[in-house]
Amino acid sequence: SEPYKRLVEKEYFYCKSNKEEIRIKAEDLYKKAVKPTHFLNQLCANFKLLELKYNEWVTEKVKQSK
Repeated sequence: SEPYKRLVEKEYFYCKSNKEEIRIKAEDLYKKAVKPTHFLNQLCANFKLLELKYNEWVTEKVKQSK
């Protein structure tokens, strides 16, 4: 729908114009979330596990493409 399209466009342009600030905040969150002693560790996704599974998936896809 047209209103949804406009919303997505606004979000896209916001992200483009604020990408450095978003990157810095994302890195800060990641560093806190992967520390077992930080309270965010219990609230956030298990980033280390997600990275491991992603790497396994990529490795498998590379093997399949050969």
